[in-house]
Amino acid sequence: MTNIQVIKNWISGKSGQSGSMRSADGKLFSYELQIGDIEKGIFQVYDYDINTIEKMTGYRSMTTRQHLGLVTRILSNAQRIFEIQN
Repeated sequence: MTNIQVIKNWISGKSGQSGSMRSADGKLFSYELQIGDIEKGIFQVYDYDINTIEKMTGYRSMTTRQHLGLVTRILSNAQRIFEIQN
């Protein structure tokens, strides 16, 4: 499964896993760091900066930053599509 598929599964409330991302129970993870959550239909993305990621995980993970950017772009596109359809 690709990272994009994992994010789409997360948006749909399904589980999924790629090499470095996973979704389960409404939560989205980059490696073991939770980067997203769905509560009462509201999507929350924890847009950690590189220093915060390092403090929380011990790693300066540019990959996690890339995951966050991908999630943000996909959610932004989904919102535009929803607005056009409604």
